[in-house]
Amino acid sequence: MNGGWSLSRTGVQKYVSKNPAEFSGKTLEFEVNVISGRVDLRVDNILYEFKSVSSVPPADFAKQMARDLTNANSLDEIKWLFDGQPGKLPNGISQVDKDAMLSALDEMSLSQSTIDKFVPDGNIGDVVDQIELKFSQIFQV
Repeated sequence: MNGGWSLSRTGVQKYVSKNPAEFSGKTLEFEVNVISGRVDLRVDNILYEFKSVSSVPPADFAKQMARDLTNANSLDEIKWLFDGQPGKLPNGISQVDKDAMLSALDEMSLSQSTIDKFVPDGNIGDVVDQIELKFSQIFQV
């Protein structure tokens, strides 16, 4: 797994085994190299990041999200799963956490071609607005 705050391979396998309907009949690719880095898991076109952190946003959050946006064609293709283990986001992602994560994303560096995939002729703020609309689908504990 990439980074000091990724879940162990066992944690990823545990998630997959607890959610068989999400993965049934699909090819799972672990630690896949993509255009601008590596993702923990790719299933069809969906990029999964598995995180184990005690606070958000995690280190390099904006950089990793920018990488995922570069590699995805839709926000539906991005999932970040936080483990929710004891001491790790025990109350889920609060509104304060969400605001901090969205604020961090305002600092992303994205090419105009990446922005245009999500908001034609938009800007980073417009992409962040779209992420906010789908926040609970993308980021889960």
